[in-house]
Amino acid sequence: MIGPTWSKHVPELLCSMTLDGDALGLPRSLMHSLDDASEERVLRILIAQRAEGLAKARSLEEFKAIFLQLVRCHRIIFMKANILHRDLSVNNLLFIRDDDNEPSGLLNDWDLGKRCKIDQTTETPSARHRTGTAPFMALDLLLDDPPQHLYRHDLESFIYILIFCAMHMNLDGTERERHPSLYGWTDGSWKDIYLAKRELFSDVKRKLDPFLDEARPAFQPLISEWIWPLCMLLNEVQAVEINRGRNQYSRSSKWATASENTAASRKGEDAWNETRGGLMTFEKFMTTIGEDPVVPELAANL
Repeated sequence: MIGPTWSKHVPELLCSMTLDGDALGLPRSLMHSLDDASEERVLRILIAQRAEGLAKARSLEEFKAIFLQLVRCHRIIFMKANILHRDLSVNNLLFIRDDDNEPSGLLNDWDLGKRCKIDQTTETPSARHRTGTAPFMALDLLLDDPPQHLYRHDLESFIYILIFCAMHMNLDGTERERHPSLYGWTDGSWKDIYLAKRELFSDVKRKLDPFLDEARPAFQPLISEWIWPLCMLLNEVQAVEINRGRNQYSRSSKWATASENTAASRKGEDAWNETRGGLMTFEKFMTTIGEDPVVPELAANL
């Protein structure tokens, strides 16, 4: 469905096994009273080709090439197979080397992937728990009663992954220990993580600038080229969300006109939510980092 060019960026499954609670003899499977309280869990064993993590990239140019392959692969799969990954993290962005020792990105771990319709509504019920890995999850997925996981949420995850790599990877096969500035991304409640990430991107001068100064030397050229522009994009999204929230509050007043509460208005709200008014799209992401947003395999279908 996605073609041979992009299929090579998805793990080739060599063997698999799925075991449920009964097969594993888990006590949970005997507690039928819990059936309505939680979803069924299974142990799934997958065997695929061996791959390396992004820290094993040998240069910044190699890292960039792998990262772009994975962003484009993610887009291709969403558009052509209508599947959204929903659990992007630094550990799921991998690569292998071909016979010429050239790296080829591998987008791993599709366990939480969901088939979506064109309007991004899921064709199957969503999990009762939020999906994702906390340090890399989009901000509004960290809130109480999170919204449906959309494509823009995965795009936001790519930004956090990029920042995480810049803060830790030396691009010589080694990494430094977790940076203290990122403790707030991994420790505490969902709300604590939300507040730590939101504060960073809402206070550019006092928080974000000093933070990015701590990036590893190998990634310093990428700060101005990719990371800073993407951080400014997140900052802009936050500003628009705040302003939008104020407008929604005024429209919810009993004094609001009937036209402000029509079905058309609600439809417009849904459209805005999907891309944050066009700010969080694949095209915007790619142009922000100075890359071509056109994917030939998708352009051919337009």
